[in-house]
Amino acid sequence: LFKSFFKSTQTKTHPLQSSVLNIYFIYTEKPTPVVNITPANQVFRGESVTLSCELQGGVGEIEGPYIWNKNGNTVSPSSTEQQLIIQSVEYSDRGEYSCSGTVKGIGRDSNTSAAVTLTVFEKPTAVLNIKPGNRVFRGETVTIRCDLQGGGDFEWTYNWSQNSVSSSSTSNQYTISSVTDSHWGDYYCYGAVKGTTRYSHYSAAVRLTVSETPKPELTSPLKGAALIGNPVTLYCNLKQSAGWRFYWFKHTQTPESETTTETHSSYTIRPVNVSDGGQYWCRAGRGDPVYYTHYSDALWVNVTASSSPVSLIVSPSRSQHFPLDPLSLICEGQSSSTGWRVRRYSLSESKVSDCSSGWGSVTGSTCNISYLIPTDTGVYWCESESGGGSNPVNITVHSKSSTA
Repeated sequence: LFKSFFKSTQTKTHPLQSSVLNIYFIYTEKPTPVVNITPANQVFRGESVTLSCELQGGVGEIEGPYIWNKNGNTVSPSSTEQQLIIQSVEYSDRGEYSCSGTVKGIGRDSNTSAAVTLTVFEKPTAVLNIKPGNRVFRGETVTIRCDLQGGGDFEWTYNWSQNSVSSSSTSNQYTISSVTDSHWGDYYCYGAVKGTTRYSHYSAAVRLTVSETPKPELTSPLKGAALIGNPVTLYCNLKQSAGWRFYWFKHTQTPESETTTETHSSYTIRPVNVSDGGQYWCRAGRGDPVYYTHYSDALWVNVTASSSPVSLIVSPSRSQHFPLDPLSLICEGQSSSTGWRVRRYSLSESKVSDCSSGWGSVTGSTCNISYLIPTDTGVYWCESESGGGSNPVNITVHSKSSTA
Protein backbone atom coordinates (compact mmCIF):
# COMPACT_ATOMS: atom_id res chain seq x y z
CA LEU A 1 0.00 0.00 0.00
CA PHE A 2 1.08 3.59 -0.51
CA LYS A 3 -0.49 6.97 0.25
CA SER A 4 -2.29 8.30 -2.71
CA PHE A 5 -3.19 11.84 -1.44
CA PHE A 6 -4.37 13.58 1.73
CA LYS A 7 -6.88 16.21 2.76
CA SER A 8 -6.62 18.61 5.75
CA THR A 9 -9.19 20.79 7.55
CA GLN A 10 -9.04 23.20 10.51
CA THR A 11 -11.76 23.47 13.15
CA LYS A 12 -12.33 25.84 16.13
CA THR A 13 -14.97 25.30 18.80
CA HIS A 14 -14.19 28.58 20.75
CA PRO A 15 -12.32 31.79 19.94
CA LEU A 16 -9.83 31.16 22.69
CA GLN A 17 -9.16 27.59 21.60
CA SER A 18 -6.25 26.68 19.37
CA SER A 19 -6.94 25.35 15.88
CA VAL A 20 -7.17 21.58 15.31
CA LEU A 21 -5.65 20.30 12.07
CA ASN A 22 -7.35 17.18 10.71
CA ILE A 23 -5.29 15.19 8.20
CA TYR A 24 -6.87 12.35 6.24
CA PHE A 25 -4.69 9.80 4.42
CA ILE A 26 -6.18 7.69 1.66
CA TYR A 27 -4.41 4.45 0.88
CA THR A 28 -4.84 2.50 -2.34
CA GLU A 29 -3.35 -0.57 -4.01
CA LYS A 30 -0.14 0.11 -5.87
CA PRO A 31 -1.16 -0.25 -9.54
CA THR A 32 0.07 -3.26 -11.51
CA PRO A 33 0.56 -2.95 -15.26
CA VAL A 34 0.13 -5.80 -17.72
CA VAL A 35 2.09 -6.59 -20.86
CA ASN A 36 0.02 -6.99 -24.02
CA ILE A 37 1.65 -8.40 -27.16
CA THR A 38 0.41 -7.57 -30.64
CA PRO A 39 -0.35 -9.42 -32.90
CA ALA A 40 -0.15 -12.36 -30.43
CA ASN A 41 2.05 -14.10 -27.88
CA GLN A 42 3.00 -16.63 -30.57
CA VAL A 43 4.47 -15.00 -33.66
CA PHE A 44 6.32 -15.90 -36.82
CA ARG A 45 9.93 -15.04 -37.44
CA GLY A 46 10.19 -11.75 -39.36
CA GLU A 47 6.88 -10.32 -38.10
CA SER A 48 6.65 -6.92 -36.40
CA VAL A 49 5.82 -7.29 -32.69
CA THR A 50 4.60 -4.58 -30.29
CA LEU A 51 4.69 -5.04 -26.50
CA SER A 52 2.57 -2.50 -24.55
CA CYS A 53 2.80 -1.71 -20.84
CA GLU A 54 -0.76 -0.92 -19.74
CA LEU A 55 -2.34 -0.21 -16.36
CA GLN A 56 -4.65 -2.70 -14.69
CA GLY A 57 -5.90 -2.17 -11.13
CA GLY A 58 -5.24 0.67 -8.66
CA VAL A 59 -5.93 4.34 -9.36
CA GLY A 60 -4.35 6.99 -11.53
CA GLU A 61 -2.54 6.65 -14.80
CA ILE A 62 0.79 5.07 -15.53
CA GLU A 63 3.50 7.00 -17.36
CA GLY A 64 7.19 6.90 -18.09
CA PRO A 65 9.85 6.24 -17.46
CA TYR A 66 9.07 2.59 -18.26
CA ILE A 67 11.36 -0.26 -17.43
CA TRP A 68 11.26 -3.38 -19.65
CA ASN A 69 12.63 -6.72 -18.52
CA LYS A 70 13.33 -9.88 -20.48
CA ASN A 71 13.94 -13.14 -18.63
CA GLY A 72 14.54 -11.10 -15.46
CA ASN A 73 17.13 -8.80 -17.03
CA THR A 74 16.53 -5.14 -17.84
CA VAL A 75 16.45 -4.51 -21.58
CA SER A 76 15.18 -0.92 -21.51
CA PRO A 77 16.21 0.76 -18.23
CA SER A 78 14.54 4.13 -18.75
CA SER A 79 12.21 4.58 -21.68
CA THR A 80 9.58 7.22 -22.21
CA GLU A 81 7.78 4.91 -24.62
CA GLN A 82 4.90 2.81 -23.40
CA GLN A 83 5.58 0.32 -26.17
CA LEU A 84 8.55 -1.88 -26.94
CA ILE A 85 8.59 -2.50 -30.70
CA ILE A 86 10.52 -5.30 -32.41
CA GLN A 87 10.45 -4.54 -36.13
CA SER A 88 11.49 -8.01 -37.36
CA VAL A 89 11.32 -10.61 -34.63
CA GLU A 90 13.97 -13.34 -34.45
CA TYR A 91 14.43 -16.50 -32.40
CA SER A 92 16.73 -14.53 -30.08
CA ASP A 93 13.74 -12.34 -29.10
CA ARG A 94 11.95 -15.29 -27.50
CA GLY A 95 11.50 -15.04 -23.73
CA GLU A 96 9.47 -13.74 -20.78
CA TYR A 97 8.78 -10.00 -20.79
CA SER A 98 7.63 -7.78 -17.90
CA CYS A 99 7.41 -4.03 -17.35
CA SER A 100 6.89 -1.33 -14.72
CA GLY A 101 6.22 2.40 -14.85
CA THR A 102 5.50 5.49 -12.76
CA VAL A 103 2.09 6.53 -11.41
CA LYS A 104 1.20 9.84 -12.99
CA GLY A 105 1.06 12.82 -10.57
CA ILE A 106 2.63 10.92 -7.69
CA GLY A 107 6.01 9.88 -9.01
CA ARG A 108 5.89 6.51 -7.32
CA ASP A 109 6.82 3.28 -9.08
CA SER A 110 4.13 0.81 -10.03
CA ASN A 111 4.40 -2.90 -9.37
CA THR A 112 6.20 -4.97 -11.96
CA SER A 113 3.83 -6.77 -14.29
CA ALA A 114 3.53 -10.51 -14.50
CA ALA A 115 5.85 -11.99 -17.10
CA VAL A 116 4.34 -12.77 -20.50
CA THR A 117 6.02 -15.30 -22.78
CA LEU A 118 6.80 -14.37 -26.38
CA THR A 119 7.26 -17.45 -28.58
CA VAL A 120 8.77 -17.24 -32.06
CA PHE A 121 8.16 -19.87 -34.75
CA GLU A 122 9.34 -20.25 -38.30
CA LYS A 123 6.50 -19.33 -40.63
CA PRO A 124 4.99 -22.66 -41.75
CA THR A 125 5.21 -23.86 -45.32
CA ALA A 126 2.12 -25.22 -47.05
CA VAL A 127 2.45 -28.49 -48.97
CA LEU A 128 -0.31 -29.49 -51.39
CA ASN A 129 -0.92 -33.20 -51.98
CA ILE A 130 -3.34 -34.79 -54.44
CA LYS A 131 -4.55 -38.38 -54.04
CA PRO A 132 -4.50 -40.78 -55.81
CA GLY A 133 -2.04 -38.64 -57.79
CA ASN A 134 -1.85 -35.55 -59.94
CA ARG A 135 -2.63 -37.58 -63.08
CA VAL A 136 -6.21 -38.83 -62.75
CA PHE A 137 -9.04 -40.02 -64.96
CA ARG A 138 -12.57 -38.83 -65.54
CA GLY A 139 -14.91 -40.07 -62.83
CA GLU A 140 -12.21 -40.78 -60.23
CA THR A 141 -12.52 -39.56 -56.66
CA VAL A 142 -9.79 -37.01 -55.94
CA THR A 143 -8.74 -35.64 -52.54
CA ILE A 144 -6.72 -32.43 -52.36
CA ARG A 145 -4.99 -31.78 -49.03
CA CYS A 146 -3.09 -28.78 -47.66
CA ASP A 147 -0.57 -29.67 -44.94
CA LEU A 148 1.29 -27.00 -42.95
CA GLN A 149 4.79 -27.93 -41.89
CA GLY A 150 5.82 -26.17 -38.67
CA GLY A 151 4.30 -22.98 -37.33
CA GLY A 152 3.16 -23.53 -33.73
CA ASP A 153 -0.22 -24.12 -32.15
CA PHE A 154 -2.61 -21.97 -34.18
CA GLU A 155 -6.13 -22.41 -35.43
CA TRP A 156 -5.99 -22.19 -39.20
CA THR A 157 -8.23 -21.55 -42.14
CA TYR A 158 -7.12 -22.90 -45.50
CA ASN A 159 -7.13 -21.03 -48.76
CA TRP A 160 -7.19 -22.81 -52.11
CA SER A 161 -6.62 -21.63 -55.63
CA GLN A 162 -7.36 -23.42 -58.89
CA ASN A 163 -6.35 -21.50 -62.00
CA SER A 164 -6.51 -18.24 -59.97
CA VAL A 165 -10.04 -18.97 -58.65
CA SER A 166 -9.86 -18.90 -54.83
CA SER A 167 -11.88 -20.41 -51.99
CA SER A 168 -11.36 -20.95 -48.26
CA SER A 169 -12.30 -23.57 -45.68
CA THR A 170 -11.67 -24.53 -42.07
CA SER A 171 -10.80 -28.05 -43.26
CA ASN A 172 -7.37 -28.77 -44.68
CA GLN A 173 -8.74 -31.01 -47.42
CA TYR A 174 -11.60 -31.29 -49.85
CA THR A 175 -12.82 -34.09 -52.07
CA ILE A 176 -13.95 -34.11 -55.70
CA SER A 177 -16.26 -37.12 -55.87
CA SER A 178 -16.23 -37.42 -59.68
CA VAL A 179 -13.49 -35.46 -61.39
CA THR A 180 -14.17 -33.83 -64.78
CA ASP A 181 -12.19 -31.83 -67.32
CA SER A 182 -13.19 -28.63 -65.51
CA HIS A 183 -10.98 -29.66 -62.57
CA TRP A 184 -7.88 -29.72 -64.76
CA GLY A 185 -5.43 -27.00 -63.73
CA ASP A 186 -2.78 -25.68 -61.36
CA TYR A 187 -3.58 -25.85 -57.64
CA TYR A 188 -1.86 -24.23 -54.69
CA CYS A 189 -2.81 -23.51 -51.08
CA TYR A 190 -1.77 -21.56 -48.00
CA GLY A 191 -2.93 -21.22 -44.40
CA ALA A 192 -4.17 -18.16 -42.51
CA VAL A 193 -4.29 -17.88 -38.73
CA LYS A 194 -8.02 -17.82 -38.06
CA GLY A 195 -9.44 -14.30 -37.76
CA THR A 196 -6.19 -12.59 -38.82
CA THR A 197 -4.24 -11.61 -41.90
CA ARG A 198 -1.24 -13.69 -40.86
CA TYR A 199 -0.35 -16.28 -43.48
CA SER A 200 1.85 -19.29 -44.03
CA HIS A 201 4.14 -19.56 -47.01
CA TYR A 202 2.34 -20.56 -50.21
CA SER A 203 2.65 -24.12 -51.42
CA ALA A 204 4.24 -24.93 -54.75
CA ALA A 205 1.70 -25.23 -57.54
CA VAL A 206 0.66 -28.78 -58.47
CA ARG A 207 -0.92 -29.45 -61.85
CA LEU A 208 -3.89 -31.83 -61.89
CA THR A 209 -4.43 -33.46 -65.28
CA VAL A 210 -7.63 -35.29 -66.19
CA SER A 211 -7.62 -37.95 -68.92
CA GLU A 212 -9.90 -40.54 -70.46
CA THR A 213 -10.37 -43.80 -68.58
CA PRO A 214 -7.27 -45.86 -69.47
CA LYS A 215 -7.18 -49.25 -71.13
CA PRO A 216 -4.32 -51.58 -70.15
CA GLU A 217 -2.46 -53.75 -72.64
CA LEU A 218 -2.28 -57.47 -71.88
CA THR A 219 0.90 -59.13 -73.17
CA SER A 220 2.82 -62.35 -72.73
CA PRO A 221 6.11 -63.75 -74.05
CA LEU A 222 5.46 -65.90 -77.12
CA LYS A 223 2.06 -64.22 -77.49
CA GLY A 224 0.44 -66.60 -75.00
CA ALA A 225 1.96 -69.84 -76.28
CA ALA A 226 2.79 -72.22 -73.43
CA LEU A 227 3.97 -75.79 -72.97
CA ILE A 228 2.41 -78.13 -70.43
CA GLY A 229 4.45 -78.08 -67.23
CA ASN A 230 6.18 -74.78 -67.96
CA PRO A 231 5.23 -71.42 -66.44
CA VAL A 232 3.59 -68.64 -68.40
CA THR A 233 3.47 -65.01 -67.27
CA LEU A 234 0.88 -62.45 -68.33
CA TYR A 235 1.63 -58.72 -68.06
CA CYS A 236 -1.02 -56.03 -67.61
CA ASN A 237 0.70 -52.87 -68.83
CA LEU A 238 -0.64 -49.53 -67.61
CA LYS A 239 1.80 -46.67 -68.10
CA GLN A 240 -0.17 -43.84 -66.52
CA SER A 241 0.44 -42.97 -62.83
CA ALA A 242 0.59 -45.34 -59.86
CA GLY A 243 -1.29 -46.93 -56.98
CA TRP A 244 -3.12 -49.59 -58.99
CA ARG A 245 -4.20 -53.11 -58.15
CA PHE A 246 -4.57 -55.53 -61.05
CA TYR A 247 -7.50 -57.88 -61.65
CA TRP A 248 -7.28 -60.94 -63.90
CA PHE A 249 -10.19 -62.64 -65.68
CA LYS A 250 -10.56 -65.86 -67.65
CA HIS A 251 -13.17 -66.72 -70.31
CA THR A 252 -15.52 -63.75 -69.61
CA GLN A 253 -15.30 -60.10 -68.63
CA THR A 254 -17.33 -60.39 -65.44
CA PRO A 255 -16.40 -60.02 -61.78
CA GLU A 256 -17.51 -63.62 -61.26
CA SER A 257 -14.76 -64.82 -63.62
CA GLU A 258 -12.02 -62.98 -61.73
CA THR A 259 -9.17 -65.39 -61.08
CA THR A 260 -6.87 -63.31 -58.89
CA THR A 261 -5.98 -59.81 -57.71
CA GLU A 262 -2.37 -58.64 -57.59
CA THR A 263 -0.62 -55.48 -56.40
CA HIS A 264 1.88 -55.87 -59.26
CA SER A 265 1.18 -55.99 -62.97
CA SER A 266 2.15 -59.61 -63.71
CA TYR A 267 0.31 -62.90 -63.23
CA THR A 268 2.16 -66.23 -63.49
CA ILE A 269 0.53 -69.62 -64.03
CA ARG A 270 2.93 -72.28 -62.75
CA PRO A 271 2.92 -75.04 -63.97
CA VAL A 272 0.64 -74.71 -66.97
CA ASN A 273 -2.03 -77.38 -67.58
CA VAL A 274 -4.34 -77.86 -70.55
CA SER A 275 -7.19 -76.42 -68.46
CA ASP A 276 -5.28 -73.13 -68.17
CA GLY A 277 -5.72 -72.44 -71.86
CA GLY A 278 -8.27 -69.89 -73.02
CA GLN A 279 -8.99 -66.19 -73.18
CA TYR A 280 -7.67 -63.85 -70.48
CA TRP A 281 -8.35 -60.19 -69.72
CA CYS A 282 -7.05 -57.76 -67.13
CA ARG A 283 -8.05 -54.43 -65.73
CA ALA A 284 -6.76 -52.20 -62.92
CA GLY A 285 -8.40 -50.34 -60.07
CA ARG A 286 -7.43 -47.90 -57.35
CA GLY A 287 -8.94 -45.69 -54.65
CA ASP A 288 -11.86 -46.10 -52.26
CA PRO A 289 -14.43 -46.48 -53.72
CA VAL A 290 -12.50 -48.37 -56.38
CA TYR A 291 -12.14 -46.69 -59.76
CA TYR A 292 -11.65 -49.25 -62.55
CA THR A 293 -9.94 -48.94 -65.91
CA HIS A 294 -11.40 -50.43 -69.07
CA TYR A 295 -10.79 -54.13 -69.69
CA SER A 296 -7.79 -55.00 -71.83
CA ASP A 297 -8.20 -56.76 -75.14
CA ALA A 298 -8.32 -60.54 -74.81
CA LEU A 299 -5.16 -62.65 -74.93
CA TRP A 300 -5.32 -66.33 -75.83
CA VAL A 301 -3.16 -68.68 -73.79
CA ASN A 302 -2.55 -71.66 -76.08
CA VAL A 303 -1.30 -74.72 -74.17
CA THR A 304 0.43 -77.51 -76.12
CA ALA A 305 2.25 -80.72 -75.19
CA SER A 306 4.92 -80.61 -77.91
CA SER A 307 8.43 -79.48 -77.16
CA SER A 308 9.75 -76.18 -78.43
CA PRO A 309 11.73 -76.31 -81.70
CA VAL A 310 14.27 -73.86 -80.31
CA SER A 311 15.96 -73.13 -76.98
CA LEU A 312 17.42 -69.93 -75.59
CA ILE A 313 20.99 -70.47 -74.40
CA VAL A 314 22.37 -67.90 -71.95
CA SER A 315 26.15 -67.42 -71.88
CA PRO A 316 27.69 -67.28 -69.39
CA SER A 317 25.22 -69.68 -67.78
CA ARG A 318 24.93 -68.73 -64.14
CA SER A 319 22.29 -67.89 -61.57
CA GLN A 320 23.34 -64.28 -61.00
CA HIS A 321 24.28 -61.49 -63.40
CA PHE A 322 25.82 -58.14 -62.48
CA PRO A 323 26.15 -54.67 -64.00
CA LEU A 324 28.93 -54.26 -66.61
CA ASP A 325 29.09 -58.04 -67.27
CA PRO A 326 28.80 -59.10 -70.95
CA LEU A 327 26.03 -61.51 -71.91
CA SER A 328 25.20 -63.57 -75.01
CA LEU A 329 21.76 -64.97 -75.81
CA ILE A 330 21.75 -67.74 -78.43
CA CYS A 331 18.73 -69.22 -80.21
CA GLU A 332 19.62 -72.89 -80.72
CA GLY A 333 17.16 -74.96 -82.77
CA GLN A 334 16.73 -78.71 -83.21
CA SER A 335 17.68 -78.36 -86.88
CA SER A 336 18.36 -74.91 -88.29
CA SER A 337 19.00 -71.92 -86.01
CA THR A 338 18.29 -69.38 -88.71
CA GLY A 339 15.20 -67.18 -88.76
CA TRP A 340 15.03 -66.72 -84.99
CA ARG A 341 15.30 -63.45 -83.10
CA VAL A 342 15.84 -62.70 -79.40
CA ARG A 343 13.11 -60.65 -77.77
CA ARG A 344 12.59 -59.45 -74.23
CA TYR A 345 9.95 -58.02 -71.93
CA SER A 346 11.54 -55.21 -69.91
CA LEU A 347 10.22 -54.98 -66.35
CA SER A 348 11.32 -51.36 -65.99
CA GLU A 349 9.79 -50.20 -69.28
CA SER A 350 6.83 -52.63 -69.36
CA LYS A 351 7.25 -53.31 -73.07
CA VAL A 352 8.43 -55.98 -75.51
CA SER A 353 11.33 -55.22 -77.88
CA ASP A 354 13.87 -56.95 -80.14
CA CYS A 355 17.59 -57.23 -79.52
CA SER A 356 18.12 -55.05 -82.59
CA SER A 357 16.16 -52.15 -81.04
CA GLY A 358 19.25 -50.85 -79.25
CA TRP A 359 19.90 -52.83 -76.08
CA GLY A 360 21.97 -55.49 -77.92
CA SER A 361 23.68 -56.31 -81.21
CA VAL A 362 22.63 -59.17 -83.49
CA THR A 363 24.91 -61.72 -85.14
CA GLY A 364 22.86 -64.41 -86.86
CA SER A 365 20.61 -65.90 -84.17
CA THR A 366 22.77 -64.56 -81.33
CA CYS A 367 22.12 -61.40 -79.33
CA ASN A 368 25.16 -59.88 -77.65
CA ILE A 369 24.85 -57.41 -74.78
CA SER A 370 28.25 -55.75 -74.36
CA TYR A 371 27.60 -54.80 -70.74
CA LEU A 372 24.56 -55.28 -68.52
CA ILE A 373 22.72 -52.51 -66.70
CA PRO A 374 19.88 -52.85 -64.13
CA THR A 375 17.22 -52.01 -66.73
CA ASP A 376 18.22 -55.18 -68.64
CA THR A 377 16.27 -57.14 -66.02
CA GLY A 378 13.39 -58.90 -67.76
CA VAL A 379 12.04 -61.98 -69.52
CA TYR A 380 13.92 -63.17 -72.65
CA TRP A 381 12.95 -65.68 -75.35
CA CYS A 382 13.53 -66.69 -78.97
CA GLU A 383 10.77 -66.10 -81.49
CA SER A 384 10.29 -66.85 -85.18
CA GLU A 385 8.45 -64.72 -87.70
CA SER A 386 5.53 -67.16 -87.51
CA GLY A 387 5.20 -66.62 -83.77
CA GLY A 388 6.71 -69.88 -82.49
CA GLY A 389 9.26 -69.61 -79.78
CA SER A 390 11.39 -70.96 -76.97
CA ASN A 391 10.56 -71.16 -73.33
CA PRO A 392 11.06 -67.77 -71.63
CA VAL A 393 14.08 -67.16 -69.39
CA ASN A 394 14.05 -64.69 -66.51
CA ILE A 395 17.26 -62.66 -66.21
CA THR A 396 17.83 -60.36 -63.24
CA VAL A 397 20.74 -57.92 -63.07
CA HIS A 398 21.77 -57.68 -59.41
CA SER A 399 23.70 -54.80 -57.93
CA LYS A 400 26.93 -56.09 -56.42
CA SER A 401 26.25 -54.26 -53.16
CA SER A 402 23.03 -56.24 -52.65
CA THR A 403 24.94 -59.54 -52.73
CA ALA A 404 27.73 -58.48 -50.38
